[in-house]
Amino acid sequence: MSRKRRPEKSLLSHLLLGAGIYLLVLGSLWRYQEKVFGFFQPPLFQPPVNPLTLPRKISIPVLALEAEIKLGGLSHGRWLTDDKAVLYLPETGRPGEGGNTILYAHNQPRLFGNLKKLKTKDQIVLEDESGQKFTYEVFSLLTAKPEEVIKLKSAVTNTLTLFTCDGWFDSQRLIVKAKLISSLPFLPDK
Repeated sequence: MSRKRRPEKSLLSHLLLGAGIYLLVLGSLWRYQEKVFGFFQPPLFQPPVNPLTLPRKISIPVLALEAEIKLGGLSHGRWLTDDKAVLYLPETGRPGEGGNTILYAHNQPRLFGNLKKLKTKDQIVLEDESGQKFTYEVFSLLTAKPEEVIKLKSAVTNTLTLFTCDGWFDSQRLIVKAKLISSLPFLPDK
């Protein structure tokens, strides 16, 4: 005598199997994204962002560069760009919080067009929305292929990573890394 399957059990088992496969794929994509981009996405539930800790201005004295910093990032797999400002990758660390702060901009003289002139020990100053200043010292300059975004990652705490297009027809990326050497709070005039 053969046993008939109950339709409810079959449907339920298919739903559970489908949900399990979905969670497995989602977990794999999450790990792949961490591996490829070299930084972690923020958790799903996080405390509100203090806008005063976001970088707003960059200064590189040796290049006579001063530029505004705006929010950047990825949208539908493409980098957001701006012809007049340096962009901050919001999924990365904020100045002085111990992580890797990543900024990028076009390869134009008024933005990151002269980064290749930097040398180790040159200084870069970031200012956040509260007016606090963070001074970094360059420790690494390297080039990479556009798909080698893993090279943006840094094992050094309190790192600033700058990158821009480089090479023949922008076929490469120039990556500059600097470490935090001092942080000065904003002191309003009395």
